[in-house]
Amino acid sequence: MKWYLLVGVLLISMVSTVAGQQTSTNTIVTIERIVAALEAVGEYDSYIEVMTYSETQELTVVSEGEVVLASTRFGEVESQTTIMRDDGSGAYSAVIYNESNGEGSFTIGELRYVDGVLYVATENLPDTSPILPLQEWQTVDDPQSITDFDLLNPSRFLLALEGDYQSPFTDIDLMMELVQETRVRQEIFESQIVSVIDVEFSVGSLATLVDALPARFADDEELNTRIFDFMAETGELTLTVYLGDNDQLLQISLQLVSNAVGVDMHEMDESMPAGYMADISLVGVQVSSFRDVNAVQATISVP
Repeated sequence: MKWYLLVGVLLISMVSTVAGQQTSTNTIVTIERIVAALEAVGEYDSYIEVMTYSETQELTVVSEGEVVLASTRFGEVESQTTIMRDDGSGAYSAVIYNESNGEGSFTIGELRYVDGVLYVATENLPDTSPILPLQEWQTVDDPQSITDFDLLNPSRFLLALEGDYQSPFTDIDLMMELVQETRVRQEIFESQIVSVIDVEFSVGSLATLVDALPARFADDEELNTRIFDFMAETGELTLTVYLGDNDQLLQISLQLVSNAVGVDMHEMDESMPAGYMADISLVGVQVSSFRDVNAVQATISVP
């Protein structure tokens, strides 16, 4: 399955409902608040980002009234990134779970960057195995050339250390092209009153964003790739941003919901027999939280 980690995009073009009631200037100001909060992450001396992502795809294919294929796929990621720009070190760890029709497996991985050297370790585990500390570490000279660690995305990790927090949300032109509606509200979040900005994108926005997304789950199955691309073109994308004092970024979440009924599978993939019709649903949710901003972090050591 072509699992994607959804980290980023933004707004305005076809303003409607709440956004339609705002002036153009107010909408732009809302956009600029989000962009400024994201760009500020690249200026922190240190921070910790905790991210969770889950994605579920259900596929049912019917021919002449009979179910010929029923498939459910689920993927989940939990990760933590520690950035310490004052001494140029950082750490990233992730637990990745993939399940297809009830059979699943874990991948665990970790990156460390200390004294100009990138260290990487990964391990695949069946779903019945406990998550254990990694034992095998290796150094990486050229993180952009490696493919074995795509899920850990070392290139993005190193860019974050340099102050480049990659996100299409900082591309104002792209955001202006895709946004459909914005709302600003107040909410109690972690015992404080915060500003919450909701952004709804036009249908199919994810298809525009796929190339800009900083990471993805790779998949060799061409049909699954085409299914994801189809859902990206028909899905509804929603962004929610939580801003604290001085508009400091506290949390950012992105949700994709896509449902399609009566899809002609032969048109999607000519290798599928004519008359095969499918119902497809795809739900993906990513949440990134930021804490300990500019706080003293524990020393990151060589593995």
